[in-house]
Amino acid sequence: MSAATRRTPANEAGLVLVVGDEAATELTGILEAGGYRTVTVGEAVTARDWLTAREPDAVVIAACAETPDTLLPLVTELRRDRLYRMTPILLLTERPEPRLLRSAFTAGCDDFLPRPLEPLVVLARLGGLVSKARYRRELERIRSELARYVSPRLRSLIEGHARHPRSSSEPVLINACILFTDIRGFTALSHAIPPEQLFDTVNRHLSLQVGTVYRHGGYVDTFGGDGLMAVFDRPSMARQACNCAIEILETVAARGEHAAGEEVPVSIGVHAGEVTVGNIGTGDHLDYTAIGAPVNIAARVCGAAGAGHALVSEAVRRHLDDERGLAFGAGEQRRIRGIDTPVLLYQLSRDPHHPPSA
Repeated sequence: MSAATRRTPANEAGLVLVVGDEAATELTGILEAGGYRTVTVGEAVTARDWLTAREPDAVVIAACAETPDTLLPLVTELRRDRLYRMTPILLLTERPEPRLLRSAFTAGCDDFLPRPLEPLVVLARLGGLVSKARYRRELERIRSELARYVSPRLRSLIEGHARHPRSSSEPVLINACILFTDIRGFTALSHAIPPEQLFDTVNRHLSLQVGTVYRHGGYVDTFGGDGLMAVFDRPSMARQACNCAIEILETVAARGEHAAGEEVPVSIGVHAGEVTVGNIGTGDHLDYTAIGAPVNIAARVCGAAGAGHALVSEAVRRHLDDERGLAFGAGEQRRIRGIDTPVLLYQLSRDPHHPPSA
């Protein structure tokens, strides 16, 4: 069951669907006097047809029009539909018997209206439920908007902490693969094209990369202007990070994107090790991030990678029990800025002769 989303004007109390002909005149009179618009249908089948094209602010089920066994399945069906999960549903009944109310609340009704109808009670009960539903929908809309700025991993951590506020929020030490990306020649490009075009170019690149990171089981830790930092911390983190790096490079190469007549290549660096993850900041502004030497080294490895290439460290390769589908160039000792000893790095590519492992 689906319906077109309808936004209620601010100066209207809302639209109420009344299912059941009996008591319709009395109930709709009360509702319309209270500022509501009403639609009355005689049976559940008609209500289903009506709801495929409209979304009411509330539904009133008149138990006296049909037997509860016929009407209450409509309530259950509405509650299974995501669109009507928060829609107020009230039962209008002549005799609020315990058995009927138990069945109604089990099906998903929020409240009941006993007859004879008292206008003050009807409007108060319905008005409170409609206001709460609108508030919850607005919170859901805001939550959906904010979710676009938060990675799925961070969102799950926040929700988990909200459910268990006494759980420890101390930083933890984990093994992870850290992946950095960077657009080569970005500084020169930023002087060659207008800011709007530059922003659009970077946004397309990062959107592509974010989707690829999520598909391969990682999460985005931070954005750094023209690149990002991603964390892979599952048992298969090395393979996930390597496959992610290869897919990003292949997709960028296939798109052949240009700006100001120049190619916009990406370089990638991947390193593995123990990092500390946790909240950094103050009570007013927190950032959940990974810090530690492996993060700094991964950033340096990315800086050493050539345009359109990915470099991975020996620490990453050691985590791979099976290298099928991956190809590593001859290892080369590289001096990395800020690191006293050389780091053994490999150029990563896809192995065309061996299919990747599952």
